[in-house]
Amino acid sequence: MTKPDLFNNPDEKLTSLGQLITGSIINETGQSAINQGADSVNSQPNYLRVTSHRASNKGLLDLKPYFANSPKAKHTKNGGWYLIVPIRRKTRDMSYQLYQQAKNIDISNKNMATSPINSLYSNRQTSDISLLNYQPKSNNLTRIANGNNGSTYVSFRTVSDKSNPASWILNRDTATSENMSKTLLSNLERLIKYRLSHLNE
Repeated sequence: MTKPDLFNNPDEKLTSLGQLITGSIINETGQSAINQGADSVNSQPNYLRVTSHRASNKGLLDLKPYFANSPKAKHTKNGGWYLIVPIRRKTRDMSYQLYQQAKNIDISNKNMATSPINSLYSNRQTSDISLLNYQPKSNNLTRIANGNNGSTYVSFRTVSDKSNPASWILNRDTATSENMSKTLLSNLERLIKYRLSHLNE
């Protein structure tokens, strides 16, 4: 995975990183959904637009089309794209096990360090609908000294045109086999794959 330039110039980038992760990039992306990606949504077949509307009524939100439209997205030579997303992990939201592992990341001789954390996604949202579930490939967590004898914790995840269709879906736990029909489930799978295949348009 390509590391963000934060790791090349840590002292210079710490302040800007803190500003970036203080606000939730996911919420910011979701908020821009109305203004971005409207053309791609409107170009969908009608039954997929209906499926999208029904899924959104259940709280589901696929963030990949909006990440693709982000000005921070990088473009590849083959026409693809990728975006490295820093997600702040607040200590108050961590389980006891996760916090113990996080604070044991050694930064005694440097501003930051990264280590794999087994329990990083132990409380991840899940649905009883298998096609909506996804386990991130990396469980790395970065600990950053914040200058006040404390630490900031960030997990860096990469989203791209090659991302799994089930990745980056918010509120997946609101969708169950009981509140979604077989037809809606089938169309939802088609919708996710359609959007992923049209992210570059």
